[in-house]
Amino acid sequence: MDAARFSEWFDRYRHAWRSHDPGEIAALFTPDAVYRADPFDDGVVGPEAIVPEWMEVFEEDSEEEFEMSHEVVAVNGDVGVVQGWITYTAGRNRDDWRNLFIIELDDQNRCRSYLEWYMRRSRTG
Repeated sequence: MDAARFSEWFDRYRHAWRSHDPGEIAALFTPDAVYRADPFDDGVVGPEAIVPEWMEVFEEDSEEEFEMSHEVVAVNGDVGVVQGWITYTAGRNRDDWRNLFIIELDDQNRCRSYLEWYMRRSRTG
């Protein structure tokens, strides 16, 4: 695999994050995907568990406007490391986030394993 495959997956991820569409979210993952949004979390397995995790966050942030970009920083076979930048531009959470994702893809460009680290920088003033 190459960086373009991971970048394409992340573009779909960003679109699903904006759309809040459960079908788009589920389509990102294999049936046995492990999704961990925290490196200390055991995570959840499969789209039927991943989608409710996402939807809970969407409910909390549904009024937020954001900008999201990414850069693939490393690829080793079917595992990629992606750096992400997310800025909430309107709403109650005007914060900047820097994320690091470790993503394992299958041959259909679906995620088998997702692990995320994130850091927040609050805006002042």
